[in-house]
Formats: sequence, structure tokens, C-alpha cells
Amino acid sequence: MNLPLRQLAGNQLALKGAHGEQRIHLGVRLDEMVVRAHLNLAVTPSPALLPNLSHLQVRLNDKLLSVIPLRADHAGERIERRIELDPRLFVDDNWLSLRLVGHYTLACEDPLHSSLWADVDVDATGFELTIRPLALEDELALFPAPWFDRRSAGRVEVPMVLGLQPSQERLSTASIMASWLGSLAGERGASFPVRRDRLTSNTSMTPWAITSATFACAKWHAASGSPCDTRQMGATTRQAPSRLSRASAATNS
Repeated sequence: MNLPLRQLAGNQLALKGAHGEQRIHLGVRLDEMVVRAHLNLAVTPSPALLPNLSHLQVRLNDKLLSVIPLRADHAGERIERRIELDPRLFVDDNWLSLRLVGHYTLACEDPLHSSLWADVDVDATGFELTIRPLALEDELALFPAPWFDRRSAGRVEVPMVLGLQPSQERLSTASIMASWLGSLAGERGASFPVRRDRLTSNTSMTPWAITSATFACAKWHAASGSPCDTRQMGATTRQAPSRLSRASAATNS
């Protein structure tokens, strides 16, 4: 999986000042584990930076990973590096830190001088991750995960299995849930492909589907404002499965 910094940090990323630093957040989903990781880095430093004294620091979760000295032949030239990351460093919420330690003169310096900068290419810079899926406990108490996980990046896709003859109540609940999950997704955006009976094979990248159990959970959440708890939901969950439904079993829900 490739995650360019444009997707994580926006359209522009610049390090400015004598100790210019940018921190980029990367979340790892509850149902995923990083087993291999690399950081591809592409930076163009200011041609006014003094070589040998100036350098770039790369940290992940406050652990120093790499120091890139700016040599004389780097002046104004693009620097590209591929840095291997220890997958054991990754937790639920991760912070990549890119820091410029810059000098433009041997005399007294202005730490905010306009020549102290380095520009990060947000398309060529990013994470290259190998992910292993993790089995989550099949409990509605995890709601809204795994359909929405605040740690993940990118567009949210939530398949919905409505059944062959969905009731008006179920359609209404599905609309409420889609609206709520869409608001949680925010700028990431969301889509809700609908299936009448079961998921087709081309949705294998989205292993969780919303079925009758989670419609009941959405109804409970909308009414109480509380996380789903199958011990408290009572009659609502007795009319539907109390466990999360895998897409492979989401038939006639």
C-alpha cells in the first residue's frame, strides 16, 4: 500500500526556518498490522544553505531514523532517499517528523531568514507499507469500527446489504447510518455501494458489510447516543444477530 504525503498532509509541505519542522499523522487501522515499511523521501533544499552544517532529520514517533547531511553538491538540487522503517515502531497513531536544521551564514543568523527552507515533494514522498489483516472480535461494542476507523486514511467505503425486500424502517435506518458515517468521514469522502442479497466478489477489499445486526446497532446509537452494547440493547438485538457479520456471510440480511 502506497500513501503519498499529499494524501496525508495536503498539497504543499515546506520546512522553513533554522529548525523548520513538519509533523504528519499516519493511523493504522484496528484490523491491520504493519509488517514491512519504507519511507520514500524527495526534498529540494534552498541553495543558500551551508553544506555540512545543514541537514535533515527524519523521525517516526520521536525515534530518530535518519540524518541526511546537505553537501555542497546538494545546493538547490533534489535529494531522494528510501528509508527502511522498523514495523515494530508503528502503533495506532503515528507521527512522522521531518525537520530542517539549516544555516546560511557562519555569523549571527536570523532563525527566520527567507533562505532557510526545504521543499518536500508530497507526491514522491510517502509511506510504502505491507499490511497484514487482523481478525477483530465480533462485537458491536466496536461500532462504528470497522466500517469507520478514525485512524485510516483515504476514502471510506461501506457496502450495505439491505435484503431482497427491505422494509421502510430499514431503508430509513440505512439512510441515517450513511449520513452519519459520511459526516464522520469528512474530507476523506465516503461511498455506500448497495447490495440486495449479498456482496459480489469485487468488494473483497472491503470485508465488512452492514447487515441487520448493525442496522439494529445504528438504531440503538441514534436513539441513545451511546456505543452499542449488546447487553443493554435488549429486544433490539434479539431480533437480529448480535455479532458483526462478515461479508462472506452477508446473505438475505
